[in-house]
Amino acid sequence: MALQGPIPIGFEQVFPHGCYVVGDVEQVKDFEASTAGGDAAPGAGR
Repeated sequence: MALQGPIPIGFEQVFPHGCYVVGDVEQVKDFEASTAGGDAAPGAGR
């Protein structure tokens, strides 16, 4: 039988010891430019 919806699983079951950021956090995509209707710059979205 196939599943008919999301699998009920809690955060604690997936990450029993918590979830941490290991490196620097930096912006990957310019949301404002992406909603303007065109590409922000050549090569954007890599």
